Formats: sequence, structure tokens, C-alpha cells
Amino acid sequence: MKKTLRMAGAFALCAVMVPAVTSCGDDNDEPGNGGSAVVMDGTRLTSINNALIQYDSEGRVARFGSRSDYGEIDYRNGILHLSDDDEYGDMNVRFNGAGYISQLSQDWDYEDDGERWQGSGKATFSYDGDGHLVKVNISSSESYRDYEDGESGKYTEEYTVDLSWRNGNLMTITQRGEENEDGDRERWEEVYDLTYNLQENRYLQPTISQFESILDESEYTILACAGLFGIGSELLPSKIVESDDDGYTHTTNLTFNLNANGTIASERDNYNTYIYGYSDAPDTRAAAEFPKSKKAGLFRTHRNARR
Repeated sequence: MKKTLRMAGAFALCAVMVPAVTSCGDDNDEPGNGGSAVVMDGTRLTSINNALIQYDSEGRVARFGSRSDYGEIDYRNGILHLSDDDEYGDMNVRFNGAGYISQLSQDWDYEDDGERWQGSGKATFSYDGDGHLVKVNISSSESYRDYEDGESGKYTEEYTVDLSWRNGNLMTITQRGEENEDGDRERWEEVYDLTYNLQENRYLQPTISQFESILDESEYTILACAGLFGIGSELLPSKIVESDDDGYTHTTNLTFNLNANGTIASERDNYNTYIYGYSDAPDTRAAAEFPKSKKAGLFRTHRNARR
């Protein structure tokens, strides 16, 4: 019986957000050179559905998520820690000159009940001159061995996301991947087309709906909304249509309510409402669990768990 390889949970990214493209491998990338949140009319984002975003004394995102399911950034050492990923270890994080996340990487060697998983993965993020995320490249590999029955296997994945912007608005997200499990190769493609009305996004805030089509887990989508994966669109989207190479299609309709100063107060899709909180609300209150994404993680299989 073939085992299904488990990819590292740390790359359960999601979510998930200088005219020449700034390469993620640029020499200006630094482990602890970014993380500063966007300030909007004297406020900054501190919660989404009571999942908290907390800041250090330099105004950088330090901790995000709920009490039981959270992430922390160690800027001095360039480390991103996720609380639900202890068996795989922490990730290395790098930032570009604009302060956006440019690279995440991880190696793991995990044993459990006579089984062992060894692997590595890297995700790179590229931006244009306006601060828009325009490309994500993800590669990962993992080997598996069961010492009791002698079974073993190997899994690799290459995964890209291309983002097309027009007039300051994100128009199309194209995801392409190739998976290889013990020589069984599979390719797939998904496309997300975005439609806008004339509702202004005054502070170019990244939104849940846009970035969860890019980043695969709620933790990373929260980071995107805090501004660590670039700026959002000039208008707020009204609809996202998903399609894939199997003929599947799905439409998500979106509505936004704004605060008096133009910041996003709430975002509603077909199933969920997301409430955005800002710095005038205390960030030490008890946190409710953030709704989980339907997708798998960055360094886990994508196609097998897409829906």
C-alpha cells in the first residue's frame, strides 16, 4: 500500500501579499529588515474576527493568530515560528528592501511511531515597483520511510502563482503546479478572475478574499492583510470566479463595509463575514479561532486537498 507523503505544515501558507520586478533573491534581502505594518489614518490593523495582530516596539508585526493557533516573527534571527508546526521546526524568513516578505524556507526531519519524513521547501515572492505581489514560486521535496514494513517513497512539487494587475487592481491569479509521487506525475492549473465595482480601497488594504486565493492558510492571509505581502488593489473586488483544468468553476460574491475614515470594517463572501479591527481596540483580549482555509499548505500537496 502506497503511503501518502506528508508535507511540512509550516508551509501551510494560505494565505496569502519596484516597474522592474524586485527579485526575491535580491542581495538587498535581509532576515529582519521588514515587518512594519501599514498605518492608515493613524490606525493599524489589530484583528480579523478576533484573531489578533500584535506589534513590537518598532511597529513590526510580532505575533498573529489566536491564543492556541498563532505565529511569531523573530526579526533578529530571521525566524518564523508557527505554534501548530513544532514537529517540523521553524521557518527562515527574509524581507526585501520595501519590508515585504521575499522568502520562506524550511528543512525538516520528523519521526513518529516507526515512520520518518525528511524534506525541504522554499517559497519566494516577487513584487513590482508599486509594491504589488506579482509572482510566487514554491518548491518542495520529501522522502518517507516506514521502518516496520520497509516501505518508502519520495514526493516533489513545483508550484507557481502569477498575479496580473491592471490600473492598480489585481485582475487574474493563475496557479500552476506539478507533483511527482514515486514517479506518478500530475500537473494542474487553477485561475481566479476578479471583478470590481467602483468602491474605493482608500488605503490599498490587502483583503482576505484576494489573498486566500494566493496564500493557503489563515495565518499567512492575516500577514498579508497587515501588509507583509505588498499592497492591495485600488478598488475593492465584488466577485472572484475560480476555474480549473478539470472544468470546475466556482463564483464567490463579495461585499465590503467601510469605516468613516475609509478603512475596511467588514468583508463578506458566500459563507463568512470577516470583521477588521484597528489600533483603537485593545489587542490583549481573548482571541477566537480564525476560520480555516479550505486549501492545503504551501509545502503540502495542493491538488489533492484543493476542495
